[in-house]
Amino acid sequence: MSWQVHMLVNSPGELMGWAAPVAAALRSLGDVSLTAVIPPCQYASGGEAEAARRVADRVYPLGRFLRERPWRDGPGEVRLLRLGGDVKLAVLLGRLMGCPVDAYIGRGRTVKGIRKHLVPSAEMDEAIRAQGGRAVLVGWPVFDALPPSCGAVEGVPVVFMCGSRPFEAVNGLPFMVEAASEMVKALPQITPVFPIAPTLDPQVVLGVLGSVGNPEGAHRPSWVRVSRPGVTFRMRVTWDGALPGNPALWVGFPGTNNLQAAALGVPLLVVLPLNRAWEIPLDGLLGLIPWGLWGLRQLKVALVSRKVRNLPFVSLPNRLAGRPVVPELIGSLEPRDLARAAAELLAYPERKAPMLEAFREMTNLNRGAAMRIARAVLS
Repeated sequence: MSWQVHMLVNSPGELMGWAAPVAAALRSLGDVSLTAVIPPCQYASGGEAEAARRVADRVYPLGRFLRERPWRDGPGEVRLLRLGGDVKLAVLLGRLMGCPVDAYIGRGRTVKGIRKHLVPSAEMDEAIRAQGGRAVLVGWPVFDALPPSCGAVEGVPVVFMCGSRPFEAVNGLPFMVEAASEMVKALPQITPVFPIAPTLDPQVVLGVLGSVGNPEGAHRPSWVRVSRPGVTFRMRVTWDGALPGNPALWVGFPGTNNLQAAALGVPLLVVLPLNRAWEIPLDGLLGLIPWGLWGLRQLKVALVSRKVRNLPFVSLPNRLAGRPVVPELIGSLEPRDLARAAAELLAYPERKAPMLEAFREMTNLNRGAAMRIARAVLS
């Protein structure tokens, strides 16, 4: 039997951390044609379609998908899998396509029109079943989404994950380079490694790299020389998200990358600078408001700050564990604050041992989630 599986996915993290491992699992099960459908998203970086071509056979922005209706062209059973985007949009698409809709969801609420609620946790599984919905406990597929390797890096590699969204690259990358400078000044054996998300515009990243140092090459340089008062060093840059084979520490903004660190068993420090809180996208209708208008910037800063204060944790490993597994650095921060916290984590192995044990438990629980999703969709 052949299948058409159309995956609804929008943000960069969902694309690389959710869709990529699920697509690989689906292909391993038989004759499966894969389509990525990308609706508008406030977190989009502009490179989602290009990155999705590495994952799916066909890629459609939502508007073109609705106009061309490609599900009518190919043979095989048709399925719609919601991995990201509005779940109600997935239901409407399923009605238009006349096919079953399965949804990977992060909330314990049933949605009418969803055939199977694919959930990451036992708590959500119980909540869906208590409401009379059909739930399948699958886990987090990002634990199957191991990034490529760039091989060993000399010295003590410290990975700096600057995010996959444009505002993170423009503002977060320079912040982390300054933090790396402070770290190298104190610990000269450190080699900073900056994996660049494949969804980011390379020209934007090149511009940022040129503003913080001297790239060694004009086209996607692998090394950037950075000079600051009292320190000069080279930082490694990878352009496909590749990681060194021997990282000593992972520093990242909140996001999918946090769980990749957990899956790889790398000590993690999560940092959320609120210095430019007005540039952080908001979910839902709030994300459509033009916050650049006069008088709205401070309101958005207040909204973002309140949202962060109301969260028990900002990092995904802490949310999964329900307790502080990894350190979180939040607020109006200076690069030296990050450098100091990272250096302390490197210096005291006893602080890393409980974290790595929790990571092993998470990985054992969630490894194979992509295959569980694939089997649920095709059954």
